Amino acid sequence: MIKELARSKYFYWLFQFVRIIKNKLIWSQQDQDKLVFYQQFISDGDVVYDVGANIGNRTKIFSRLASKVIAFEPQESCARILRNNFIGDSKVIIVQKALGAKCGSGNLLLSNANTISSISQDWIDKVKKSGRFSDFQWNKKEKVEVTTLDSMIAEFGRPTFIKIDVVGFEYEVIQGLSEKVNNISLEFTPEYIDSTLASLNYLGNIYNYRANFIINDNMKFELDSFVSIQNVIDELLNYKNDSKLFGEVFLKV
Repeated sequence: MIKELARSKYFYWLFQFVRIIKNKLIWSQQDQDKLVFYQQFISDGDVVYDVGANIGNRTKIFSRLASKVIAFEPQESCARILRNNFIGDSKVIIVQKALGAKCGSGNLLLSNANTISSISQDWIDKVKKSGRFSDFQWNKKEKVEVTTLDSMIAEFGRPTFIKIDVVGFEYEVIQGLSEKVNNISLEFTPEYIDSTLASLNYLGNIYNYRANFIINDNMKFELDSFVSIQNVIDELLNYKNDSKLFGEVFLKV
C-alpha cells in the first residue's frame, strides 16, 4: 500500500512538472495567434492585469508584449504553478488574491477541474443545470483574500489592459473599479449572460467605451468594427442560454 501511494504521488508530481515545463517553454501556433491578436491592445511599456490567471496561459503571452504583468490568482494550487512558471521573471508579479467589489475574504469553491473553480455559487448552479459542466463537482472550499481593482491600481499603477476571467465573478470584480482603464476584456457564458450585461452597463457608466466580442477561443472579432456597448448587448442576447459556446467581450476607449 505504501509503495502504491509513493508511486501515485510520484506520477502526480511528474505530471505537474511536465505541465509546468510545457506551459513555460513550449510556444504553440495558438500562442502566436493570441499574441498577434493582443498586440492591438498591448505594447511595450504597458502594464497588464491578468485577473484569473490560472496557471499562466495568458500571462505568458502578455509578458511578451507588456513591460509588467500583474497576475491575480487566488487558487493555491494554480498560484503555486504560476510561481514556478515565472520564477526569475521580473516582468511578472503574482498576487495570490481574488478581486471583488470590496476588500475582505471569500470562499473559493474548488472544482475537480481547476479552471472552473469559482466564488460564485450562482454561476455553478446555472452551468450545471444547463449541462455545460454537469459532470463536474465543486465539493471543496478554500478561503481566499479578496481585494479590489481600485486598491491594486493604487499599489501597482493603472493598467493599459485588464483581462478578467473569473468564472462567473466578473461583475463583482468590475464593481471594484471606479476609473477608466483603456482596454478591458470579460469572459462570458451565455446562460449567465445577465451578469455580463450588468458588467457592461456598469463600465458604460464609467466611460463611453466601444465594444466587440469573440466566440469560443477564436481570436477573431464577430463584428466588423467596435460599436457601442448597447449594440454589443443586443448581439449577446442572441446567444442567451446557448450552453455550447462561451465568449469574451472587449472594450476600448
